[in-house]
Amino acid sequence: MKDPSLRNDAKLARILEALPPEAESLFGWNDALEYLFNEPPAQTQEEARARLIAKLRS
Repeated sequence: MKDPSLRNDAKLARILEALPPEAESLFGWNDALEYLFNEPPAQTQEEARARLIAKLRS
């Protein structure tokens, strides 16, 4: 699923915006950041969620 042409990033960003950071563990948020965007881990769930949404919107 790394291929951006197979994802609907805007829709995924909207779904994630509806979830509180606590809906996923820090490991889970960081796993998504690394898998989808090869990004380094965040320090908090809030940071990881925000970075993931920002990357999906860019």
